[in-house]
Amino acid sequence: MTSMQKWLRIGATLMFGLFVAYLDRSNLSVTLPTITHDLNIDGATASIVLTIFLIGYAFSNIFGGVFTQRYDPKKIVILMVLIWSIATVFVGFTSSVYVILICRLVL
Repeated sequence: MTSMQKWLRIGATLMFGLFVAYLDRSNLSVTLPTITHDLNIDGATASIVLTIFLIGYAFSNIFGGVFTQRYDPKKIVILMVLIWSIATVFVGFTSSVYVILICRLVL
C-alpha cells in the first residue's frame, strides 16, 4: 500500500465517521415528537434532552483533545466509539427519559 492509498483510506474512514456522527446528532430531532408522545414528556424536558447532547459534545471535544495528547490516540478513539455505540443502543431501548438524558450526555 502506497502512502497515498494509506491516506485515502484514512480519509474515507474519517469521512464515514463524521457522516455517522452527523446522523446521530440530527436523528433525535426527527424522532422527538414520537418520543415525547411515547414517554409522556413535555416540551421543556424535550428541549433539555436536545440541549444536554450539546453539553456533552462540548466537553468531549475539550477532554478528548487532552486525552489524545496524553494517551495513545488510537486506543482513545476505539474506547470512545465503543462508549458511543453502547449509549446509542441504550437510547433506542429505554423507556425512561432519565436514561435518555444520561445516554445523550455520554454521546
